[in-house]
Parts: sequence; structure tokens; C-alpha cells
Amino acid sequence: MSETGRDEGVIKFELVHSYKNLAVNSQFVLLNDCRNFLHSQGLIGEYPDGIGFGNVSILADDRKSFLITGTQTGAKPALDQFDYTNVTQVDFTSHSVYSEGPLLPSSEAVTHAMIYRCSRAKSVIHIHSARLWQSFLKLAGREFEIAIVPESVPYGTVQMAENVAILLSDLQVYHGGIIVMAGHEDGILFFGDSIDEARNRLQYWRSVYFRARDR
Repeated sequence: MSETGRDEGVIKFELVHSYKNLAVNSQFVLLNDCRNFLHSQGLIGEYPDGIGFGNVSILADDRKSFLITGTQTGAKPALDQFDYTNVTQVDFTSHSVYSEGPLLPSSEAVTHAMIYRCSRAKSVIHIHSARLWQSFLKLAGREFEIAIVPESVPYGTVQMAENVAILLSDLQVYHGGIIVMAGHEDGILFFGDSIDEARNRLQYWRSVYFRARDR
């Protein structure tokens, strides 16, 4: 854990990883374009203590694997194929992740996997924004239907995945495309049927924030 007490970026699952290069395909191009845009907006990046934050993923067409940013890549303004990994299997019982690629997978890989398991989502965006996070925690349950994982649930754990699954049992949560992690400071998940839809949901909820702020 860092001196700040933040354990962002720490992998909390059993990992079976094979190092190999990944091919560049159309899914990679779409995902990487989105990731690099998010970095330019400050929604993916690195804290002053050197801990990276934020990640993105996209599900394969056969829904058997997903491509995700590698761990601790947040500082890089632009990524390439050597900064991603392919998650081929997640065992939720043993909290084990099987992956292959040049880097180890993001510490939030299990949460991404649970979203894919419990919904028809094909892409997940995990950003950090103190302003959005604080605002959505206040707006939830008032004017807007914003799904919240309780503050007592730490990121990257079985408990986080289980809570996400419970939330996604409500179709309204999927259609809203947002989950705020109260116990994961600044952390927000957006998801959708495609990378474009996940990104559009992020943009929609950002517009909600600006309207609420300017009232």
C-alpha cells in the first residue's frame, strides 16, 4: 500500500498469466482510441504518488474473453498493443483470473468480468474523477437513478464483484450504464452494448454533472 493509504492498482486476485504478444485488430483500435481520449480528459491517469488509475475493456464477439488495459498503464498518454492483455477466464469461486498478453491485467479485471457475466454489455470504462464521484454520490436517490456500491466494499475484491452482480439484476441499472463505487475513492464504472455506447453514457452523465453544478 502506498504512503497515502491508497491501494489503487494492487491486484487482489489469484492470477495465472501467460506472456505473449497480442495481435492488433479492429476491437483493439476502438478500445485504444477510447482509452487515449479518456487520458486526454484526465479521467485515466496517475496520482502524484505514482499510482495509476482508470481502465477500459472490450468483450470479444464470442463473449469468451475480453481485452483490458494492463496494470499500471495510467501514466502513459497513449498506449499500444504492448499495454493490453486478454482475459480468457475468470473463476469467481476461487477469485482466479487467467490471462495472456505482454502485461498483467488491470486490478479491476474481476469487476469487468462480472459486468459481462451479468449483462449484455460489451465494453466497460472505469474512470476516476473526484468531482463527478462526489456529485453522483449526492445525486443518487434524489433526482437520478444512480447505482451505488456501498462504501464498505473495497475495489478489486469478490465482494465488489458480488455487489455489482446484485445491482445488475435490476435492468434499470444496466440501462443507466453507471455504477459509482463509494468505497473506491473517485471510481466510477460506465458500460454499454459497445465501446461507443459506454463512452456515450459517460458523456451523458458528465452533462448531468454540469447541469447540476450550474443550477
